[in-house]
Amino acid sequence: MFCQNCKFWIALGVLLASPICRLVAEDRASNEVGPKIVLMPVKLDLGNLPQQTRKTFDLGVANEGTKNLVIKEVSAACGCTAAVVSQKIVKPGNSGKVRVTFNSGSFNGTVEKSVFITSNDPQNPVKEFTFTAFVTPGK
Repeated sequence: MFCQNCKFWIALGVLLASPICRLVAEDRASNEVGPKIVLMPVKLDLGNLPQQTRKTFDLGVANEGTKNLVIKEVSAACGCTAAVVSQKIVKPGNSGKVRVTFNSGSFNGTVEKSVFITSNDPQNPVKEFTFTAFVTPGK
């Protein structure tokens, strides 16, 4: 009698646990599938820049996901910053670049600017990159 009850409870446990295990596995799979944008560096300090100076640098854009990352748009927060993407499709495990040019113009003191990258990353459809500079008066 004890063994028959054991068999019943074991069978019931297996029946109840299998749908839960399948749901957990599906949830993990859904979290791991798709493109994942990663910026390198996350933030950047350009240091001291004189007024009326242009500073150009490259921002790395990596895809740590499992599907192609499609960069739909790259835009800057103001006209003093221009951004151009090197490739619109970044394969899983690869990286591309966004070339950013900042014109210090007549700014004075600490300046913080942003570049926005719109992609097909479901977790981060718009990723913001921020850089700073300390603009000094021209000679």
